[in-house]
Amino acid sequence: MKCALIISDGKPGHVNQSKALCVHLGLDVEVLEVVYRNKASKGLSYL
Repeated sequence: MKCALIISDGKPGHVNQSKALCVHLGLDVEVLEVVYRNKASKGLSYL
């Protein structure tokens, strides 16, 4: 079976939507959590 890699930045809802799509497509799911080095970097991800 094919597998999908979901790269998560921890934003609410994004991972759940991605998982639901993978289930719908019949894919196995692997989730990789991204860890930011500082709060400023995380803040820039919202732009």
